[in-house]
Amino acid sequence: MNDVTIRKASIYDLRDIQELNNDLSLKTPIKNLDLSLNNELKDAINKSIKDFKATLFINNLIINDCDFNYKINKIELDLETK
Repeated sequence: MNDVTIRKASIYDLRDIQELNNDLSLKTPIKNLDLSLNNELKDAINKSIKDFKATLFINNLIINDCDFNYKINKIELDLETK
């Protein structure tokens, strides 16, 4: 898996969560995003952190280490600026 594929997969998963929440716009800002990532994903995200945060409108991103692929620990949408 290359870096672009990894970033796209992560973005698609997070956008699916946004869409499932009362048909929110994909432009709804993410106030807090807490992820656990393996080293490969962590490296890929860190290489393009500005683009990743801008694409998903992420205000605060927390990245933790894990041994498995990845896990979305917490996602808090900023519904006040929707």
